[in-house]
Amino acid sequence: FFTQGPPHHDHFSVCSFRPAMVVCRLARPAILVVLLLVLVVACRAEVLMKGISYTPMPLKGTGLHIPLDDFMSEPAKPLWGPRGRGDLQLMKSMGANAVRLYGNDPRQSHSAFLDYSHSIGLEVIPGLSDWPYIQMPGNCMDTGYDCHAQIKEAYLGNLQGGWLLADGTYHPALKSVIVINEPELKLPGIWDSVSWAKATISAIDGMLSAEDEANFTGVAGINFTATFSFAVCSVCRKSSAGSKPGLNQMLQLRAAMTNPQSFGYTAKHDLPAVFKSRFTNSFNTANPSGEMRTLILDAYVAEFPTTPIFIGEYHSPQPVRDQKVDMANILNIARGMHLFLGVSFFEFQVRYDKGGSEMDFGMFGLGSYSLQKFDYFGYTYDVWCLLPITNSASALSIPDSLEYAYGGGFFDPSTLCKPDPEKVPLTEDGLVQILAQSDDSRTAAFVARVVRHSGGEIVDTSALSAFAAAVSTLAALRSALDAGPKWASWSPVAACMADRMSDSAAVGRAMGDACNSTWFNCANIPAQCKGDVWLEADYVLSVHQNEKGGDALSSCYFDGAATMAVVRADAAGPPCVVTKDPLTTPLTDEGYQAVLSRKNVSETIVFFNRVVESIQAVVLDRLPLTGLALSPPTSLFDLRAALVSATWVCELSTESPCEPLAAPALTEDNLKLIAASQNRSDLSVFVTRSVAFYGGQVGDAGGLNNFVAGLKSFANMISGLESKPAWASWASDSSCLLDRRSTGASVGLTIEYACEQAWFDCTKIPPQCSNSSWDTAEYVLSVYFMERDGKPLPTCSHKGALIFARATSGSTLVSTSPCIVTKDPSTTPLTDEGFQAILQLKDSSLLTIFTRRVIEEQVGGVVVDLAQLAAFAADPPSSMYDMVSLLKAAAWVCISNATATASAACSPGAADVPLTDPGFRLVHSQGNATRTAKFVARVVAHFGGHVTDAAALASFGGAVASFDGVVAAMASKPKWAAWSPGKACTLDRGSDAASVGLTIEYACKEAWFDCAHIPAQCKNTTWDIAEYVLSVYGMERDGDPLPTCSYKGSLIFSRAVASLSPCVVTKDPATTPLTDEGFQAVLKLKDAASLAVFMRRVVEEQLNGVVIDLVELDAFAASPPASMYEMVSLLSGAAWVCISGSAACSPDSANVPLTASGFRIIHAQQNATRMSGFIVRVVEHFGGRLIDAGILRLFAKSVSSFEDVVSAVDAHPQWASWYPGSACTLDPKSDAALVGLTIEYACGETWFNCANIPEQCSNSSWDTAEYVLSVYAMERDGSPLPTCSFKGALIFARVVASMTRVSPCIVTGDPLTTPLTDEGFQAILQLKDSSLLTIFTRRVIEEQVGGVVVDLAQLAAFAADPPSSMYDMVSLLKAAAWVCISNATATASAACSPGAADVPLTDPGFRLVHSQGNATRTAKFVARVVAHFGGHVTDAAALASFGGAVASFDGVVAAMASKPKWAAWSPGKACTLDRGSDAASVGLTIEYACKEAWFDCAHIPAQCKNTTWDIAEYVLSVYGMERDGDPLPTCSYKGSLIFSRAVASLSPCVVTKDPATTPLTDEGFQAVLKLKDAASLAVFMRRVVEEQLNGVVIDLVELDAFAASPPASMYEMVSLLSGAAWVCISGSAACSPDSANVPLTASGFRIIH
Repeated sequence: FFTQGPPHHDHFSVCSFRPAMVVCRLARPAILVVLLLVLVVACRAEVLMKGISYTPMPLKGTGLHIPLDDFMSEPAKPLWGPRGRGDLQLMKSMGANAVRLYGNDPRQSHSAFLDYSHSIGLEVIPGLSDWPYIQMPGNCMDTGYDCHAQIKEAYLGNLQGGWLLADGTYHPALKSVIVINEPELKLPGIWDSVSWAKATISAIDGMLSAEDEANFTGVAGINFTATFSFAVCSVCRKSSAGSKPGLNQMLQLRAAMTNPQSFGYTAKHDLPAVFKSRFTNSFNTANPSGEMRTLILDAYVAEFPTTPIFIGEYHSPQPVRDQKVDMANILNIARGMHLFLGVSFFEFQVRYDKGGSEMDFGMFGLGSYSLQKFDYFGYTYDVWCLLPITNSASALSIPDSLEYAYGGGFFDPSTLCKPDPEKVPLTEDGLVQILAQSDDSRTAAFVARVVRHSGGEIVDTSALSAFAAAVSTLAALRSALDAGPKWASWSPVAACMADRMSDSAAVGRAMGDACNSTWFNCANIPAQCKGDVWLEADYVLSVHQNEKGGDALSSCYFDGAATMAVVRADAAGPPCVVTKDPLTTPLTDEGYQAVLSRKNVSETIVFFNRVVESIQAVVLDRLPLTGLALSPPTSLFDLRAALVSATWVCELSTESPCEPLAAPALTEDNLKLIAASQNRSDLSVFVTRSVAFYGGQVGDAGGLNNFVAGLKSFANMISGLESKPAWASWASDSSCLLDRRSTGASVGLTIEYACEQAWFDCTKIPPQCSNSSWDTAEYVLSVYFMERDGKPLPTCSHKGALIFARATSGSTLVSTSPCIVTKDPSTTPLTDEGFQAILQLKDSSLLTIFTRRVIEEQVGGVVVDLAQLAAFAADPPSSMYDMVSLLKAAAWVCISNATATASAACSPGAADVPLTDPGFRLVHSQGNATRTAKFVARVVAHFGGHVTDAAALASFGGAVASFDGVVAAMASKPKWAAWSPGKACTLDRGSDAASVGLTIEYACKEAWFDCAHIPAQCKNTTWDIAEYVLSVYGMERDGDPLPTCSYKGSLIFSRAVASLSPCVVTKDPATTPLTDEGFQAVLKLKDAASLAVFMRRVVEEQLNGVVIDLVELDAFAASPPASMYEMVSLLSGAAWVCISGSAACSPDSANVPLTASGFRIIHAQQNATRMSGFIVRVVEHFGGRLIDAGILRLFAKSVSSFEDVVSAVDAHPQWASWYPGSACTLDPKSDAALVGLTIEYACGETWFNCANIPEQCSNSSWDTAEYVLSVYAMERDGSPLPTCSFKGALIFARVVASMTRVSPCIVTGDPLTTPLTDEGFQAILQLKDSSLLTIFTRRVIEEQVGGVVVDLAQLAAFAADPPSSMYDMVSLLKAAAWVCISNATATASAACSPGAADVPLTDPGFRLVHSQGNATRTAKFVARVVAHFGGHVTDAAALASFGGAVASFDGVVAAMASKPKWAAWSPGKACTLDRGSDAASVGLTIEYACKEAWFDCAHIPAQCKNTTWDIAEYVLSVYGMERDGDPLPTCSYKGSLIFSRAVASLSPCVVTKDPATTPLTDEGFQAVLKLKDAASLAVFMRRVVEEQLNGVVIDLVELDAFAASPPASMYEMVSLLSGAAWVCISGSAACSPDSANVPLTASGFRIIH
C-alpha cells in the first residue's frame, strides 16, 4: 500500500492515513494492508464529496461582462456572506459539503471566504484563473507551454492572500486546488496532447516552487487536480478497455507527471512522487449516472488503483430527466467505489451572460427582487434574489432534488425572494419591510437580531413572540429595549466592535466616521492593534461607543459594520476591544477609564493586578491594593506610578526575593497614625482587617467607604463593628483562640497573661486539656473570653496579634481540639466552664443538647424519656457537679452496667439507642445477640450499606465487644453487607419537621457554607434545604459518618447516593448538584476523569451545549479553575464547547450526547439528515432498529424537542422494529479505561454487591461490565434515557439476542438468555409471569442441574408458586420426583428412562438417553437431530453404528456440520414450524419468535396472514435469518417445535436467501442483501420490477450497476426503481420495448399489449 503512496481520499473524509503515522512493526505486513483497506472503505462509507460549482454572476443579460470573476474575494461577500444573499449557507442547508470555484485574482485576499466556509463546514475547491495560461501578456502559450514562472507568481499570490496560514500550513477549508480546468480544450487544443500536458505539469511544478518561497511547513499539502472535459482524446494514451472519454487525458497526464523530460520539460521537483501522494483525478460531464461506469469508472479503477477521482461538474440536463433519481444514483455509485470521492453539481446559478445551452445547467435563476446593491471592483451591481429552477421530469425543483440526494434539510425556497429579518438593515426601513410580511415569527427574528446587536440574548422566546406581535416602529422598539425587558438578558460588559459579518471596506469607512466624531486621536491606536483593519476598528469603535453612550443602534451600527458583543477571556489575538470587563479590556488609558466607569472595586482590583503583571511585579499585600482600588488614580499613568512606588508591590526583576510584608498591629495608636497620614486606602485596609478580627468579611465596598469616611476614633470603630453592620457578613459564634503561627514562648506568655486576668482558677484545667501548652492555651483563652463576653479588640488582643478572634463554625481548630469553651452545646467541653457558657444563653433547647451529651459521653447512659429531659433542661441546676449527680440518679436515664436497682427496668431496644459508645454498651449489656445485631445493622445503614448475609451479621454481633470494634469493622467493608462508595450526609426522611428545622440550623451554624446561597431548585421544601445543607456540611468535614454525620442520635446519617434527591452534594460527578459546592466536592478528589464528567454535565445541562473536542475537555479538567463561576465563564467562551444557537457550531449527530442539549445542538443546524441520525441513535438506545428511512425523515423534520423524540420512540413507532428484551450493557466500541470507570460507577449506584459477580463473568472486564450494568438497569427498570446513559452514550440499551458476541453475563427479563444466577432469577421473578418462570426453570433443570422434566404439569405448578431465591429453587429441583437427573443415584433414577422422542435436543437430553445404554434409542435421538438440520437418514446401519460410537452431544452436532454420507441434506433450508405441532404450540412459538426478532410482527405481509401456519412460516424464517446460525439452539424452542426445513417444500411465506423464492418484502430483501452478491440482488430486483411494479427492465447493464450499489431498504429500492429511466412500467407513454426482450410473464404481456 505504501509503495503506491498514501490514499488520497482523506481530503473529503474525517479519516487520514499518512506513512509517518505508522510507528509500529508488524510481523505480517499483509495484515496492515487489509486493515488499511477496511478503514478506507469504512471512512468512505461515511463521507462523500457533495459539492456545488459556484459562479454567482450578478448579470441578467447575454453577452454582459464584469471586471473580475473572483467570487472568493471580499467584494463578493454580499453574494456569499451571511449578511448578504447567503449563498454558502444555502448550499450547506441543501446538504452540500464542498464548493467548487473557478477564476480568482491572486491580488485579492480570500481569508474571509475560507474562514466563513470552514465555520459552516464547507470544504473549498478553488481553481486557478485562465489569465496566466492564455490571457495575460507573456502567458504560457508565449513561453512554449512552460507555465512554471507564470503559475508560480499567481499561486504565490494566492498563498499569501489567505490560502496559507501564519504557521505555514494550508487553511483548513482548502481540500484540493484545480490547477486548470479542461486544459486539453485550450492549450492549444485536444489534438496537441504534448503541449497541454507540458503546460499542466509545469504549472504544478510552479505551484510547488511557490510553496517553497512561501515557507510552506505542512507534513503534506492539499491535493492538486487537473479537471478534464468528457471529450475523447484520440491522440492520447488509451486504457486496456479502449478509448474512453476523459480517461485518455488522465493517462496522458500521468505519463507526463511520471516522465516530464519525455514531454520536453525539466522539473524542479519530484513530480512522480507528487503524483503518488498529492494528486487527484477529476473530470466534467453532462452524461447521466447510468453511463458513468461503462464510459469511464470501471476502466478507471483498473488503470488507477490508488488514485482517487471526483466529478468536477456533474449535471445531465438533456434530455430532461428526474435529477433526484440521477443524483441519488451517482452518489450510490460513489458509495460503492472507494476511489470515487463524489461530485460537484453544475451549477449553482443560471449563467444568463453565456446564453444558449449554457443556461440549461443552473439550479437557481435570478428573481426581480434586489436584496441590496454592492460595489464590485468599482462597479455597482444588484444582489438579486434566487428562484429555484424546475423541469418537466420531476415534481421537485432542481434545488429540492439536490437537497434530497445530498441529505440536506429545512430548505424553504418560499423565503428566498422575501426581505430576510436576519439580513435587512437594522433601520426603520428594514423593520417596515419585515412588518409588511404580516408574519410575527419574522418580526420576532428581527427583534432578536436587534437584541443580539445590543449585546443581549433572548431568554424567553414565548415572551419575545408576544412582544414582537405588538411592534410597530423602530423608535418604539428601541425605547422598549432601553427599559431592559425580562425576556432578554444583557451583558454589562458588552462592547462595540467591528462586525465580522460585514466586509473590510465597510469597516474601514465606519472607522473613518468614528475617528471624525470622537475626542480620541486615532493616531494613538495601540501598537498591538495596528496593521489589521478589523483590530484597528475594534479599538476605535469601542472607544467611540464608550464616549458617546446611547443605545447600540445610535452609536454602534455604522450601516451594519459594527455590533455590540462580549469579548471572551480566552479570545485569540491581542486585546483591542475597549470593554468594561477588567479581564479583557486593553491595558490603555481608554481601557482603564472604561473599567473605572463601572465603579466596582473588585473589578478595579482585577485590572490593577493585570497592570502589576504587565510591569513584571507581584502584589505582596492585597489589602492596600484594595485600598487603592477604593480611591483609584485618575489616569493609567498615575496608576502605574503609584504601583511602581508602592512598598507592597515587588518587582520580580530585582535581585532580592519578594517576601510578604508584616501588617500593622490593630491598636489605637496605629489607627491614629494612619488617620494622621490622611491615606484613605490604608484606613480602609485597617478597618477591613478589624472586621476579619471580629469574624466577619467585607461584602459591600460602598458601605465600607461610608463607614471609613465617618470614622472618628478607635472606640468609634469598635462600637460600629460590634453592631454587625450590613456591609459585611458575620460568623454567628466566635471564640478567643491562639494564633497557631505563634512561637512556644509566646504561647506560655499568653497563658500566663490570661490566667492573671481571668476569674478562672488555672489549676483546674481538665486533664484532657493539660497534655500540651497549645491545649492549655485553647482552654484558658476561651474561658477568659467567655468571662468577658466582650470585644475582640482589645479583650482578645495581647501584644498585637498573638491572641485573636476566630469563628467557631467551620474552624479547623474546633474539629481537632476538645478544649475550646464556646457557647455551642455540641462542641464546648463537658466541664463546669463549658456548662456556664451554655447557661448564660438561657435557652432550654441548647441546654437539652448539652445535657444529652453529658448523659451519653460522661455518665455513660441513654435518655429513655425525652419529655423528662426537656423538663430538666427547663429548670437546670447551677453547676456541673450538681447536674452530674442529678442525672446519675434520674429514673429517665438508663446507665449501662449500673447497679441492679438502677437497671432493673432499663432495657431499651437496639432501634432506640443513639449510635454512640454508651448506646452500644446499653444494648450489649442486655446479653441479647439479636439486639446487638440490630444495632450493628443500623451502623451499617449509617455507613451507606445494607446487610446481605443475616447469619454472618448474627455471628459478628455475638462476637463484637465494643463500639470501637463495630466502627473499625465498618471501615473494612465486611462482605456480609453491600456498600455504596457514593454516600453523603443527609436527613433521615423518617424525622419529624421540627427535627429537620433544628438540624438545618445546626448545620448552617457549623458549616463554612453560607446558607443564604442555597440554590433555588433546593429551596422548594424544608427537606430539600436539609439535603443540600447537610451534604455540604458532611463534605466539608470529609469524615467518618460517626460522629461527623450524627446529630442528636440518628437524625443525620449516611445514605446511598442512588436514593438521594438532586440537592445532595456528593463527590460523585455524575449526580452532585451543578453548584460551587458540588464543584468543590468533586475538586477534592483531584481526579481529572471525574472533573471531566462534572464539566461535561455543566456544558450540557447548564449551558445547553455540547463538548466537540474531548481532548480539550480532558486538558481543561487536568488544570481546573478554582471556582464554579470561573469554570462556567471559561466554558461559555471555550472554542471546543458548542452552545445551542452558535453560528459556528455544527457537530455531527453521531458525536452529541443523547440529551436535550444534544438535541438542541442538532436541531439548530436545521439539517434533516443529521436530525435523522440523532433519532436513529435514540432508537438503537431503546433497543430498536430503523426500517423505514422515508417516514423517519418526515418525523425528523417535524420534531421540535427532545421530549418529543423520547415520547415517540417510547411508543415504538412502526418506522422501526423493536426488541422488548433489552438490557443495559457496555458499548463494545469503548476503551478499557472507560469499561473500568463504568463498572465502578454502576457498582457504586446499585444495591447488588459487586463482590458476588458469578465466576463465569469475572474472566474479563467486559463480562464483568455486562453483568453489573444489566443488574443496575434491572434494579431501576427505567427508560434507557437517562437511566442507562453514563458520560453521554457509553452505557446504552442493547438487544441481547442480536449481539455479535452474545454474552452469558447480561441480566435481562428474558428467561431464555438471562444468566442462571440469583440476579437473573430475580429479574424473571419481577415479571410475575408463570410461563416465563417455566422457561427459566426448565433451563435450570437442563443446564445447571443436568436433568430433564418428565412431568410438564408438575413444572407448571412449580412455576406458579416459585421459591424466593435461586438457592432454594436449585435445592427443590434436585429433590423433585418430576425431574430426571442423569448419573444420579440408582434410587433417584429407578423410574427415569424417557424415550429418545421425548427428551429435548440438548446436552442433558442426550445424556439421559445415552445413560440408558440403549443404542437404538441413541440412534433415534441422532435421527431427530439430522431432521432438525434439514436432512433425513438414508443408511440406517451407518446411523446405528454412529449412534453406538458417539459419546457426547457436542460430537453429534459436530458430525452434523460435516454432513455425513449416511444422510441426505437439503442445501436450502430455513427455520420454520413442524406441521405436526398442535395449534397451541404454533401460537406459543409465534409469540416467542416475535419477541426475540428485530422484525416487528405488526408488519407481516397481507398474503401471509391467512392462516396461523402462514404467519408462523414468515415470522420463524425471519427470526432464523436474523441469527443466521446453527439450527441448534437458534432454531429450537421447547424441544422440537422449531426446526430446519428444505426450501423446496416451503410456502411463499418463508424468508430465505434465495432471491428467486424469498418474499418481496423488506425482510426478504435484507436476507438477500446479506449474501453481498450483485447477481443475486439483480434477480431479486428484477422480480420486484416485474411482480410488484408490473414493469420490465429494458437495460440489464443499468440493472447490474444498480445491484452493485444497492440501497439500504426495500422502501428506498422501490422508490428508486419506480423513477429509473431503465425500468419500463406498464402504461408509460415513452415505454415500448420489443417483444423479444420482455419476460414471458403477465407483466411482459401487459407491456406488449
